[in-house]
Amino acid sequence: MPLGIVHVDPSQERWANEYVPVYTVDGPGGRAERVPGQYGVYDSKPGDPNYSPIWRYNYVVVPRDYVANSLRSEDDARASGYPIIPSDTYTN
Repeated sequence: MPLGIVHVDPSQERWANEYVPVYTVDGPGGRAERVPGQYGVYDSKPGDPNYSPIWRYNYVVVPRDYVANSLRSEDDARASGYPIIPSDTYTN
């Protein structure tokens, strides 16, 4: 059951990475402007050694001509050359 944003101490809690393609991290209302239609990109799945149900957002800042779901894995995000900005937002 997704709980949304959760407050954790990242030095004490186990967490995994979610890569979130965005156009800007300072969009309307001071929130990241997500790419419409983009699915979540996760670094692990249940059963993986580094899996956690707590996800840390890592914003991948993409250009406006980015095609949704072009990035489909952590490796894709890291190899893309797009800036990756770790956030202090954790979700479940």
